[in-house]
Amino acid sequence: MKHIQFLAILTAIITCYSNTVFAQPDSLFEPPKQSLTSVTLKAGPIRSDIYSFEKDELNDVFIESRTGFSAGMSLCLGISQVFAIQPEIMYSIKGAKALKLDGGATREQYDLELHYVEIPILFKFVAPIGGAVRGNIYLGPFGAVNVENKSRLHKVIAGTNTVVSDEVPREFNDNFIPFDAGGIIGGGMSFRLLGTELMIDARCSLSAVPLTEDGEVHNRTFSLMLGITF
Repeated sequence: MKHIQFLAILTAIITCYSNTVFAQPDSLFEPPKQSLTSVTLKAGPIRSDIYSFEKDELNDVFIESRTGFSAGMSLCLGISQVFAIQPEIMYSIKGAKALKLDGGATREQYDLELHYVEIPILFKFVAPIGGAVRGNIYLGPFGAVNVENKSRLHKVIAGTNTVVSDEVPREFNDNFIPFDAGGIIGGGMSFRLLGTELMIDARCSLSAVPLTEDGEVHNRTFSLMLGITF
């Protein structure tokens, strides 16, 4: 009889303890809020280079990508729980390194560093992955204004990295088109950690506007961003 009473009391204690513990919200990982409207501050590195639709445009040029940076904010305007329109404003540093292979004693090395203010308009599809995580994919156009140009034109001795001239001809920088436009595609996920909604996403952008007035090369970037959503 005493054993039965002991088991009954022990069962009651375990039941009360379990109800108390599992009634509390998970303080570490929580499902993302289901608000249809949110603001996100984000930043991350960009890996950028240039490309051309014309096969012969870059035949005599060796292209090397460069690492830049992007930061800004987005406004997610939910149409439903699975679809949203997301305008953004971003400050992005793009560019590339290009070595012109002309076979002479010196070669032209272009160090392109272009600063843009970008405004993407993205169409975003959201789906729960499980528990505390939601995934998303998005695509859309972007427009941009070139606000600063730190590009350089070096003359390098063939076969070495020795710079014999570091001129920045005015016509070199003035030849760049001061705006850009193209498309973005990407995806990411969001989750709540310790009461804060965080996001991570990766995206690729391709420009449809040539960099210069007399050329057919365009910006191309891949970026990884981290952000906090409010």
